[in-house]
Amino acid sequence: MGKLGRLRAIALVLCSVLALGALPARPSAASDISAPGRLAAAIVPAIPPVRAVAPPGRTILVSSEPFFGAYVRFGARNPIIREDGNEVLWWGSIPPYVFNPVIAFDVATGSQTAVSLGLSGELLNADLNFGASPDGRFVAFVGPVPVQTECCSDFRREVLLRDRLAGTTTLVSVTPTGQPSMNASPQNPAVSRDGRYVVFESQANDLTPENGSNLGNSYVYLRDLWGGLTTRISPPESVNAGGGRKPKISADGRYVVFQGNSGVWSFDRFSSSAEILARDRFGAVVPTAHSPSISGDGRFVAYDAFSDGIVADDTNGTNDVFVFDRTDRSTRRASLGTGGVQGDRSSFAPSISSDGRFVAFESTATNFAPDTTDANGTQDIFVRDLQLDRTTLASVSVTGTTPNNSSSAASVSADGTRVAFGSGATDLMPRRVPPSGQLRRSRCPDLARVRDLRRRLQRVVRPRDEQVVHARPHLCGAEHVHRRGRRHGQRRRERNRPLQGRGPEPNAGGQRR
Repeated sequence: MGKLGRLRAIALVLCSVLALGALPARPSAASDISAPGRLAAAIVPAIPPVRAVAPPGRTILVSSEPFFGAYVRFGARNPIIREDGNEVLWWGSIPPYVFNPVIAFDVATGSQTAVSLGLSGELLNADLNFGASPDGRFVAFVGPVPVQTECCSDFRREVLLRDRLAGTTTLVSVTPTGQPSMNASPQNPAVSRDGRYVVFESQANDLTPENGSNLGNSYVYLRDLWGGLTTRISPPESVNAGGGRKPKISADGRYVVFQGNSGVWSFDRFSSSAEILARDRFGAVVPTAHSPSISGDGRFVAYDAFSDGIVADDTNGTNDVFVFDRTDRSTRRASLGTGGVQGDRSSFAPSISSDGRFVAFESTATNFAPDTTDANGTQDIFVRDLQLDRTTLASVSVTGTTPNNSSSAASVSADGTRVAFGSGATDLMPRRVPPSGQLRRSRCPDLARVRDLRRRLQRVVRPRDEQVVHARPHLCGAEHVHRRGRRHGQRRRERNRPLQGRGPEPNAGGQRR
């Protein structure tokens, strides 16, 4: 397979997984829920079990080359969908030379905006992993910052926070004296809704006064940008093997979850205390827990783990996705088929919605969508509705089967109807698609309902100083372009022409001036 065949693309899927209204609830012993030291019955909706089916939706390409309008020839990764589903942030390698910015894709217009801008507003080469506030206003990423060493001028890779509304970029990973950290590159930043708190991991020993030598271990740090204080929140290596990676922060900035050497941890900023969340139903620590994802208020934490002791009746002997409820200290399994069917293979890498109801995850299981032929032998994207006990295949091909290549890195919207993910498949769209590695988005067939929903949600943040590097209709086939109406038809002649300079700001009515 050539280089292009190994790359991935990003897509956005709009799936019919949103329930219309709340249903009466009843206890069910088959709900697969537990708490430390006891077996609890779940409260699930009183609906008959039905099998998971592939939604008759459509997939839209998100990641195209901003300067040429073609597919991203060097791959795309790590999409983050805004909570209202109207924008997708993605990282990719674009020509004319290999450059790696963070790009924002506007679902309504198809335009793409460079987001990873430096302290002076210049476009920066960003690292693969970045974070964004739920409304997309703040984007935390790792990029080069000029520093002065003993011998000469140089660059260090630091955590930066872009305020897309104010048009400013702030240095986050600083020493107690306010200077850039000099001895290690940080990774995996995440930011609260108001942009005040940024968490990240780093091996640097100059971020806090008490650091000393980190002995090569990575720790999680919390930066309060309003208070000008950085705190190491993951425990030292002497406490339960310590360390910390892949931090996520709740929207209000109170809770931080991260992956430690002894499982999944949670830090409460109010009490300044950390605890291990991933435990089996007898209270024992589950050290195999990984990849935490947190709901908006911090109540629910999703993670994956290889353990048959977290919930009762876990007999599949493979990795599963679980959701911890901070309120009643219970844990339930999310990687189930509709009606509670266990996966016959592994599930991992969850993304939980802001209210904790929906969990998108990757899985190699072949029995989650029994009405769909699953013969691709690789991981697919599923969305689990924990309230309705329903599982939906999100990465579905145009023929209704699983696609011809793997899909990964799911990010789910607040209402669970839209999922962004990366894929190397070539059969997700009803027209020629990139050989691999593009970001995609699929939508439900009820276009009028989706359009009505958008009008009720927040507009895309698009300040004047951001660089609109590309604007074109969605790459989802002629049928979709025609359905979008006259506006797309009028712009068809401009589809391959890049915009220069700054993009117009939307007015209150959403029209571009």
